[in-house]
Amino acid sequence: GYPRYRTTRNSLVPRVFSDQELRSIKEPVLLLIGDHEVIYKPEKAIERATRLVAGLKSEIIPGANHCAQYTAPGIVNHKILEFLAT
Repeated sequence: GYPRYRTTRNSLVPRVFSDQELRSIKEPVLLLIGDHEVIYKPEKAIERATRLVAGLKSEIIPGANHCAQYTAPGIVNHKILEFLAT
């Protein structure tokens, strides 16, 4: 899994969504970002997403990094189940 991850020819390269793409999202969205994220600033990402995605629910996960589901699984799982229950 994650600790042994290596990119391959079949790996997907993440990209930044355009403002228009984010505005077009109509489904409920949960955005969880670790407070130790190093690829981008969590606060800026949440501010942008909140501005562009209607009805977005977002949260910064304390003690988590880019792979929050691995570094804070208890909190992430709880937040996902809570979101799905609403």
